[in-house]
Amino acid sequence: MLSSTTLATRQPPPARTPTQHRSIAMGSRVLAAMVVLFAIAVVWFAVSPEAAAPPAPAPAKPSREALLAQGKYLVDRVCVCGGCHTPRTEKGAYNMSNYLRGADVPYKPATPAGIWVSHAPDITAPAMGKYTTDELATLLKGKTGRDGQPVRVFQAPMPPYRLNDTDALAVATYLKSLAPK
Repeated sequence: MLSSTTLATRQPPPARTPTQHRSIAMGSRVLAAMVVLFAIAVVWFAVSPEAAAPPAPAPAKPSREALLAQGKYLVDRVCVCGGCHTPRTEKGAYNMSNYLRGADVPYKPATPAGIWVSHAPDITAPAMGKYTTDELATLLKGKTGRDGQPVRVFQAPMPPYRLNDTDALAVATYLKSLAPK
């Protein structure tokens, strides 16, 4: 039980100063302003002109020259198709007279797993002659073959390049343009 002297000697808590009242009020105002700004942002993006605009028309198909240039760049610089599909000279350089005409795969695994090929096929126009450019582009994306059945185009060690529609069409257009020398 507390004695009356203990209660009498206790000091009341200090009163809040005007500065403390202002900081609490300011914090409430800042919070309210943030809520209002968030609500405005939600409404803005929900009814923005970009969201309400009709979908843009599909981009025009690139010109043949643009597809050939892009295809050559992808085949030579990005996918480096010649690394496997072009035979090498004695010094290790590409044999350009047989560019992309097929070659032995330059490396063999110690323990091949799954499907393995030891010869990269000819991928020039004569070898790809049975495919249209669009069929070859679809085949390069690994979707379906001529018969509409799913196919696994790339056998090991071919890396599964993830070509978009334009890049696949560019590569197919370039490969179909390669005439025998």
